[in-house]
Amino acid sequence: MKKLAKLMVVLAISLFLSCSSDDGGSSTSGDAIIGKWKFVSGTENGVAQVLDECDLMEKTEFKTNGDFIAEDYDLENGDCVLQDPNEPGLTITTKWVKVADNSYEVKFFVNGQENPMKLAFTTVFSNNNNTVTTTATEEDGDIVVSVLEKV
Repeated sequence: MKKLAKLMVVLAISLFLSCSSDDGGSSTSGDAIIGKWKFVSGTENGVAQVLDECDLMEKTEFKTNGDFIAEDYDLENGDCVLQDPNEPGLTITTKWVKVADNSYEVKFFVNGQENPMKLAFTTVFSNNNNTVTTTATEEDGDIVVSVLEKV
């Protein structure tokens, strides 16, 4: 479960963290969020986040089939190393859904079972849909704003 918690923290920093209900979602075909994104900048409660070289390597991908993939890199022995949230006996997968205009949710599945923790966020697209600004409120009330660019 430590790996699930770490993955959630990574996603929160990279994008968003909040709770929302799922109304079944709507079609993802042609949605502007589809694609691979890199983290460019962010704030938490209005304070700029300091990015290191590993943060700048991290990517998130929203696939048309609803899969959500987050690449998390940590500094190990001077190198940025891609982390795997899975370990023996623990498999974590994530799916995304659009819950309303400019509102999305990422659901976590642990060993195939949906976990009650969810990530929810709102978006504002700019730069011909090549930049997205996400906003989320964490469970503790912190407001996280992230800017991502399409890769």
